[in-house]
Formats: sequence, structure tokens, C-alpha cells
Amino acid sequence: MIRKKIRNLILLILLLSGIWYFWHSKEIKSFDDVAKLLKSDGNSIWNSIQNVSFSAKEPGRDSIKIGSFDLTDFNDQNLDNPIVAKTLVAILTEFDVTALQGIQSPDHDALPRLMDNLRQVDSSFDYVVGPRSSHTAINHQFAFIYNKRFVQLERNQVYTIQDPDDVVAHDPLVGWFRAKSANEESAFTFSLVNIRVDATNKDAELDFLQRIKLAVKGDGHNEDDVMLIGNFNQNSISMHNMKTLPGCDFVITQDATDLLGQRQLSNISFPVQATSEFTGRAGVVDFLTKHNLSVEDARKISLHLPIWAEFFLDEGTASGYVASISK
Repeated sequence: MIRKKIRNLILLILLLSGIWYFWHSKEIKSFDDVAKLLKSDGNSIWNSIQNVSFSAKEPGRDSIKIGSFDLTDFNDQNLDNPIVAKTLVAILTEFDVTALQGIQSPDHDALPRLMDNLRQVDSSFDYVVGPRSSHTAINHQFAFIYNKRFVQLERNQVYTIQDPDDVVAHDPLVGWFRAKSANEESAFTFSLVNIRVDATNKDAELDFLQRIKLAVKGDGHNEDDVMLIGNFNQNSISMHNMKTLPGCDFVITQDATDLLGQRQLSNISFPVQATSEFTGRAGVVDFLTKHNLSVEDARKISLHLPIWAEFFLDEGTASGYVASISK
């Protein structure tokens, strides 16, 4: 029986080889031609497999979750605590894209170690981290973590906004993303501007946000869905009243986003006229309660709570959500 299977397999390989040779017979003049054609066909087959697995919309899925998490003072030592490592992984797997702030490791090991833990649960996750960008004494970095099954990132076009006048303490990190939809041409695309407003220079930095948003809109992607995401160090009502970001709305409007439930700091701001893809669903992840942690253990993870918002996979899909536009 085994010999018969081996013989049939050999016959199948010979048959396919003959078909392949007949198909390329006019192109083959030497052994080098054979090698080049095999490499070309192999790459084509591999790209086709990738396109099928990454472009097709997962059955029953019509949206992605975008999250933001300020890790406060995240460094390599945080991950030595198994409760911290396990909880961080559980949080990150809830989102398809997460904008991280508060990475303040003096070395470069902290985020790769976190990703090693995350990939043990789901190998589809990848990340990109910005340079140490701070005009203060703190070594601060921004990062994006994303699930390659559902979101595509233009990695070679991730950049840090330069601020020669030193208006902002932490130069924002910008990434351009595309949701993985059944139809790539109609897939939801968006730019995320990862920010962390410094509390000591809050008013000046908040006023500067509109200029940052306009700079990203003009960066060559022709993207109208430019979202500011991260720690605004201010609640959405105050920003509406200050008219900081005219024509924009915020996904978190009432809930506190700090660990003790006292302040609303983290948020996602999106342009109402452009981003019809917002489903209207958003929230705050109270990981202290959800994972039954003590306050002491929760503090070791972050003094902030993660936030999230949900967006349809396809451009122009409207949920009927009515936003309160900041004018």
C-alpha cells in the first residue's frame, strides 16, 4: 500500500513537471532559464497564497477594533511579573490595532519581549516602534501593534512628526493602515497619529493638535480619515469647548480612562465628515475588574485603562451613528 502511494506520488510529480515544461518550453534555452522560471513561479504561487489568506474577510466579521493604551512607565522589568505579562497579552489580543504610549525602557528589550509573549498566543501580531522621541529627560517611545490577519500597515511609510519649535514634548508617531476586506479597493483606510500630550505644557500642545492633523492629511496618502489617538491629558468635553479640533468627534465622551476612575485622559478623535465607518461602538477596558486584579497588581500594568473604538471594514459603510461635531 505504501509503495503504491509513493509510486502514484512520483507519477503525479512527473505529470506536473511535464505540463510545466510544455507550458514554458519556448522560454527554456538553458538550465539557468529553468532555475529562473522555477523561482518566478514559486514566488507567484506564494504571493497568491498570501493574498488569499490576508485579503479575504473573515466569515461573520465586518469590523475592526482600534485600541489605545498608555502603559505609563513601561520597561523591561514590568514583564518579569507574570501577572503583568499575562494581562497585557490578554488586553492586546482584544484589538486589531493598538496604539501604545508610555514605553520608557532604557534599552530595546521591553517591546520585543512583550511581542514574544503575545505571539505565543497569536502569531499573527506584528509591531512597529518609533524612535526615542522626547524633549524631556524621559526616554519615551510610541508603538503600533497590529494583527496582520485583519489589518495591513505600510511599514516603510511609518514616520515621526518633526517639531523643530519644540511645541510638543513627545513627537507623534504616524502610521497608515488598511483593513483586510474581501474587496481591497473598497477597504477602509486610515491614518493613526499616536500622541501623548504632556501635562506640563498641556494648553500649547492641545492647540498644536490641529496643525499636526493637517500635516498628516497632506503627507501624500490623500487620506481623509486621519485619527488622533492616545493620551490627550484632557477630557473630550473640555476639548469640544476649547474648539481644539473643529469638525472632529471623540469616541469616549463620559467614561473615566484612568485606573482609579477619576479622569478621562485617553481618547480617539476622528473627522466626522469623513469617518462614516465608525460603528458608534466604543469603550474602556477596566482590566482591574475584568481580570480580578488587586489595585497593587493593576498599578504594575498601568495607571491608565485601554480604550477602543470599532470601525467597519469597508469605506463608506454607515452605521446610522449621529456624532456631535465640534465646531
